[in-house]
Amino acid sequence: MKPEENQYQEIPLTQDEFEKFHNNFGSAYFKLQGEALEDFGTKKLDLYFKSVGFTSSVTGVIGIVAGFGFTAMDHVQSMFLFIVGEGLLLSALFHGMWWVQQIYTKEFNSINADIRKFRDSFNERNNKYMELYNGWMAKKSISKKSFQELSEMDKKSIDLFKTEEAEIPQTYSKITYFLGIYGSIVLLTSFFIFNLIYAVFCIF
Repeated sequence: MKPEENQYQEIPLTQDEFEKFHNNFGSAYFKLQGEALEDFGTKKLDLYFKSVGFTSSVTGVIGIVAGFGFTAMDHVQSMFLFIVGEGLLLSALFHGMWWVQQIYTKEFNSINADIRKFRDSFNERNNKYMELYNGWMAKKSISKKSFQELSEMDKKSIDLFKTEEAEIPQTYSKITYFLGIYGSIVLLTSFFIFNLIYAVFCIF
């Protein structure tokens, strides 16, 4: 038999041999697939609820901050500064919410991309395994060529579980801090700007 024809030969397997083959290349790998996809599903669900919870919390904070400011309008000495301060604070809240949601969206898309990569690999591998499985059911033998291809797929699948060096994420937004700090200063100043000006004139 020529070397190039050898790959097309059939490998006969007894019932016991096939069960060992199925345990090593079938059920064990299917269990691994289930665990991997379950882990991705848990991460997606956790990220989803974190995103919803964050949005709900920020919405409540916006209402409290805005409402607190307007309840003290009777004591405002500069309506212009008051409006600017409130605007800066609301801008800080909305920008902070947008910034965090961008992080959640990026992470969510990354998880979805990993899921698609794993599923494509799993589907290709499962189709090859079923080709061997159906071959044994029909002929009590498996194709040597298909078995070699399955083994190569399993070797390549190791790359799916390699951990890459993750990019260090930014832990805060400078713009949000800037808007929040200056908004607070301007808003507070609106309540005693005239007193401050008077005190300065008295000093000089």
